[in-house]
Amino acid sequence: MKYKNRIKILKETTLHQGWSLLKQYTIAYIRSDQKVENQIREIFDSGDGATV
Repeated sequence: MKYKNRIKILKETTLHQGWSLLKQYTIAYIRSDQKVENQIREIFDSGDGATV
């Protein structure tokens, strides 16, 4: 199986915007057994670095 296009962003929400940026993403992830799994991830971006 190719690993291209395994993730699709379903929803993007800004939780906080100020000195830094906090966003929440809802994604559809296609697993190696071809099942689709919805996941929620939060991304913290302070400009010089980011965390998941």
